Amino acid sequence: MKKNSSPLFLLVGAVALISALPLRGEAGKEYEIKKIEPALFESPQITAGSYRKQAQQGRTAQWLEVDVTFDRKKSTDDQKFSGDLTFNYYILLSNKGVTKEGKQTLLKGSVVHTEVPEGRGLHACAFVSPQTLAFYFDGKPPASIMQAVVDVGVEIIGKEGLVAIATSKGTVSADKGWWSNPKDTKDMDVVEGKVLNKDNTPFSALSWDYYQPVKPKSGN
Repeated sequence: MKKNSSPLFLLVGAVALISALPLRGEAGKEYEIKKIEPALFESPQITAGSYRKQAQQGRTAQWLEVDVTFDRKKSTDDQKFSGDLTFNYYILLSNKGVTKEGKQTLLKGSVVHTEVPEGRGLHACAFVSPQTLAFYFDGKPPASIMQAVVDVGVEIIGKEGLVAIATSKGTVSADKGWWSNPKDTKDMDVVEGKVLNKDNTPFSALSWDYYQPVKPKSGN
Protein backbone atom coordinates (compact mmCIF):
# COMPACT_ATOMS: atom_id res chain seq x y z
CA MET A 1 0.00 0.00 0.00
CA LYS A 2 1.31 3.46 -0.86
CA LYS A 3 2.37 5.51 2.18
CA ASN A 4 0.73 8.89 2.72
CA SER A 5 3.57 11.41 2.73
CA SER A 6 1.56 14.60 2.15
CA PRO A 7 2.66 17.73 4.05
CA LEU A 8 -0.59 17.71 6.08
CA PHE A 9 -0.08 14.08 7.11
CA LEU A 10 3.51 14.78 8.17
CA LEU A 11 2.46 17.86 10.17
CA VAL A 12 -0.24 15.95 12.06
CA GLY A 13 2.25 13.17 12.81
CA ALA A 14 4.83 15.63 14.12
CA VAL A 15 2.29 17.30 16.42
CA ALA A 16 1.23 13.91 17.78
CA LEU A 17 4.86 12.96 18.45
CA ILE A 18 5.62 16.22 20.25
CA SER A 19 2.47 15.84 22.37
CA ALA A 20 3.62 12.38 23.47
CA LEU A 21 7.02 13.58 24.72
CA PRO A 22 7.43 14.26 28.48
CA LEU A 23 7.46 17.89 29.52
CA ARG A 24 10.86 19.17 30.70
CA GLY A 25 9.80 22.54 32.08
CA GLU A 26 8.63 25.87 30.73
CA ALA A 27 10.90 27.55 28.19
CA GLY A 28 12.02 31.01 29.19
CA LYS A 29 11.26 30.52 32.90
CA GLU A 30 13.45 32.93 34.81
CA TYR A 31 13.84 30.91 38.03
CA GLU A 32 14.21 27.17 38.41
CA ILE A 33 14.95 25.10 41.51
CA LYS A 34 17.44 22.41 40.52
CA LYS A 35 18.02 20.60 43.79
CA ILE A 36 16.96 20.63 47.47
CA GLU A 37 19.41 18.90 49.80
CA PRO A 38 18.64 18.51 53.53
CA ALA A 39 21.64 17.46 55.63
CA LEU A 40 22.85 17.35 59.23
CA PHE A 41 25.95 19.33 60.20
CA GLU A 42 27.74 19.70 63.52
CA SER A 43 27.94 23.13 65.10
CA PRO A 44 31.16 24.83 63.97
CA GLN A 45 33.81 25.13 66.64
CA ILE A 46 34.96 28.75 66.50
CA THR A 47 37.86 29.90 68.64
CA ALA A 48 38.02 33.56 69.71
CA GLY A 49 41.40 34.15 71.32
CA SER A 50 41.59 31.89 74.39
CA TYR A 51 37.80 31.72 74.83
CA ARG A 52 36.40 28.30 74.00
CA LYS A 53 33.83 26.05 75.60
CA GLN A 54 32.88 22.50 74.71
CA ALA A 55 29.35 21.18 74.31
CA GLN A 56 27.77 20.23 77.64
CA GLN A 57 27.33 16.58 76.71
CA GLY A 58 30.89 16.29 75.43
CA ARG A 59 29.78 16.13 71.80
CA THR A 60 28.88 18.63 69.13
CA ALA A 61 25.18 19.14 68.40
CA GLN A 62 23.82 18.75 64.88
CA TRP A 63 21.94 21.35 62.86
CA LEU A 64 19.55 20.58 60.03
CA GLU A 65 20.47 22.55 56.91
CA VAL A 66 18.44 22.80 53.71
CA ASP A 67 20.64 23.74 50.74
CA VAL A 68 18.69 24.95 47.69
CA THR A 69 20.40 25.03 44.29
CA PHE A 70 18.63 27.25 41.78
CA ASP A 71 19.12 29.07 38.49
CA ARG A 72 18.23 32.63 37.61
CA LYS A 73 18.15 33.00 33.85
CA LYS A 74 18.23 36.25 31.90
CA SER A 75 15.15 38.25 32.82
CA THR A 76 12.73 39.64 30.28
CA ASP A 77 13.25 43.20 31.57
CA ASP A 78 17.05 42.77 31.39
CA GLN A 79 17.55 43.30 35.14
CA LYS A 80 20.96 41.89 36.03
CA PHE A 81 20.00 41.70 39.72
CA SER A 82 16.68 40.67 41.22
CA GLY A 83 14.48 42.49 43.67
CA ASP A 84 13.43 40.72 46.87
CA LEU A 85 13.06 36.94 46.61
CA THR A 86 11.26 35.13 49.44
CA PHE A 87 12.15 31.46 49.89
CA ASN A 88 9.37 29.62 51.71
CA TYR A 89 10.48 26.38 53.37
CA TYR A 90 8.23 23.45 54.32
CA ILE A 91 10.21 20.86 56.30
CA LEU A 92 8.30 17.67 57.16
CA LEU A 93 9.98 15.90 60.06
CA SER A 94 10.02 12.12 60.35
CA ASN A 95 8.85 12.14 63.96
CA LYS A 96 5.42 10.52 63.76
CA GLY A 97 6.49 7.64 65.96
CA VAL A 98 7.63 9.80 68.89
CA THR A 99 4.85 12.42 69.15
CA LYS A 100 2.04 12.02 71.66
CA GLU A 101 -0.69 12.27 69.02
CA GLY A 102 1.17 10.29 66.38
CA LYS A 103 1.44 13.31 64.08
CA GLN A 104 4.38 14.45 61.99
CA THR A 105 5.63 18.01 62.48
CA LEU A 106 5.71 20.43 59.55
CA LEU A 107 8.10 23.32 60.12
CA LYS A 108 7.33 26.43 58.05
CA GLY A 109 9.53 29.47 57.59
CA SER A 110 10.76 32.09 55.14
CA VAL A 111 14.09 33.66 54.24
CA VAL A 112 14.35 36.80 52.09
CA HIS A 113 17.22 37.37 49.67
CA THR A 114 17.72 40.36 47.41
CA GLU A 115 19.92 41.51 44.52
CA VAL A 116 20.37 37.94 43.29
CA PRO A 117 22.48 37.96 40.10
CA GLU A 118 21.84 36.08 36.90
CA GLY A 119 23.55 32.71 36.93
CA ARG A 120 23.31 28.97 37.29
CA GLY A 121 24.06 26.91 40.37
CA LEU A 122 23.14 29.65 42.84
CA HIS A 123 22.49 28.65 46.46
CA ALA A 124 20.12 29.61 49.26
CA CYS A 125 19.65 27.89 52.61
CA ALA A 126 17.73 27.62 55.85
CA PHE A 127 18.49 25.93 59.18
CA VAL A 128 16.76 24.18 62.07
CA SER A 129 18.58 24.28 65.42
CA PRO A 130 19.69 21.23 67.43
CA GLN A 131 17.37 22.31 70.24
CA THR A 132 14.37 22.32 67.90
CA LEU A 133 15.25 18.87 66.57
CA ALA A 134 15.61 17.51 70.11
CA PHE A 135 12.28 19.01 71.12
CA TYR A 136 10.30 17.53 68.24
CA PHE A 137 12.03 14.15 68.51
CA ASP A 138 11.20 13.75 72.20
CA GLY A 139 14.72 14.50 73.40
CA LYS A 140 16.44 12.09 71.02
CA PRO A 141 17.71 14.02 67.98
CA PRO A 142 17.95 11.98 64.76
CA ALA A 143 21.35 10.55 63.90
CA SER A 144 20.90 10.69 60.13
CA ILE A 145 19.01 12.79 57.61
CA MET A 146 16.87 9.78 56.70
CA GLN A 147 15.70 9.63 60.31
CA ALA A 148 15.15 13.39 60.44
CA VAL A 149 13.23 14.41 57.33
CA VAL A 150 10.45 12.97 55.16
CA ASP A 151 10.44 15.71 52.53
CA VAL A 152 11.25 19.39 52.07
CA GLY A 153 9.26 21.77 49.88
CA VAL A 154 10.52 25.15 48.70
CA GLU A 155 8.74 28.03 46.99
CA ILE A 156 10.43 31.11 45.55
CA ILE A 157 8.24 34.21 45.59
CA GLY A 158 9.15 37.26 43.51
CA LYS A 159 7.39 40.54 42.78
CA GLU A 160 5.09 38.73 40.34
CA GLY A 161 4.20 35.99 42.82
CA LEU A 162 5.30 32.35 42.73
CA VAL A 163 8.25 31.96 40.35
CA ALA A 164 9.53 28.46 41.26
CA ILE A 165 8.47 25.47 43.34
CA ALA A 166 9.96 22.02 44.04
CA THR A 167 10.51 19.37 46.69
CA SER A 168 13.55 17.38 47.75
CA LYS A 169 11.92 14.26 46.30
CA GLY A 170 11.19 15.80 42.90
CA THR A 171 9.25 18.54 41.17
CA VAL A 172 5.62 19.29 41.98
CA SER A 173 2.71 19.62 39.61
CA ALA A 174 1.34 23.01 38.58
CA ASP A 175 1.90 25.67 41.25
CA LYS A 176 0.97 23.81 44.44
CA GLY A 177 2.87 21.47 46.73
CA TRP A 178 1.57 18.85 49.14
CA TRP A 179 1.77 21.44 51.95
CA SER A 180 -1.07 23.37 50.26
CA ASN A 181 -3.45 20.40 50.33
CA PRO A 182 -5.59 20.19 53.50
CA LYS A 183 -5.98 16.45 52.98
CA ASP A 184 -2.21 15.99 53.15
CA THR A 185 -1.65 18.31 56.13
CA LYS A 186 -4.63 17.34 58.32
CA ASP A 187 -2.48 14.82 60.22
CA MET A 188 0.47 17.21 60.65
CA ASP A 189 1.27 19.69 63.38
CA VAL A 190 2.20 22.90 61.54
CA VAL A 191 4.79 24.98 63.41
CA GLU A 192 6.18 28.37 62.40
CA GLY A 193 9.13 30.32 63.78
CA LYS A 194 11.60 27.42 63.96
CA VAL A 195 13.20 27.80 60.51
CA LEU A 196 16.23 30.11 60.74
CA ASN A 197 18.17 32.07 58.17
CA LYS A 198 21.94 31.60 58.05
CA ASP A 199 22.65 34.92 59.75
CA ASN A 200 20.90 33.67 62.91
CA THR A 201 23.13 30.60 63.27
CA PRO A 202 26.79 29.87 64.11
CA PHE A 203 27.30 29.37 60.35
CA SER A 204 26.73 33.07 59.61
CA ALA A 205 30.37 33.89 58.83
CA LEU A 206 31.04 30.66 56.92
CA SER A 207 30.67 29.90 53.18
CA TRP A 208 29.93 33.54 52.53
CA ASP A 209 30.57 33.32 48.79
CA TYR A 210 28.61 30.08 48.40
CA TYR A 211 25.18 31.30 49.51
CA GLN A 212 23.18 34.31 48.39
CA PRO A 213 23.22 36.84 51.24
CA VAL A 214 20.15 37.27 53.43
CA LYS A 215 18.43 40.63 53.11
CA PRO A 216 19.30 42.78 56.12
CA LYS A 217 16.38 43.68 58.36
CA SER A 218 17.15 47.35 57.83
CA GLY A 219 17.23 46.91 54.05
CA ASN A 220 14.72 48.85 51.96
